[in-house]
Amino acid sequence: MLLWRQFTGQATTPAHGVWRALRSAYPLLTALRLTIWLLSLAVLWQLQPETGANPVALTALMTIWLGSVTASHLVNRWMCLWSAGG
Repeated sequence: MLLWRQFTGQATTPAHGVWRALRSAYPLLTALRLTIWLLSLAVLWQLQPETGANPVALTALMTIWLGSVTASHLVNRWMCLWSAGG
């Protein structure tokens, strides 16, 4: 709904409730996702010899996952800056 308002040119103020929620909660959610990523990386690194998992596949999986977390955070940051006019 908020994205639709932005694309149709409807005004949203920086004090808009959804923007305030995104600006405050999204960095915390990103930090939580990165923590889960780091814990998963540590667990997979320790279990890799026992499971016989392919290290190249694990590296690819973890790299893509990290990229999705980073891209998601950057898109949110861009939307917040774009809505503020900066």
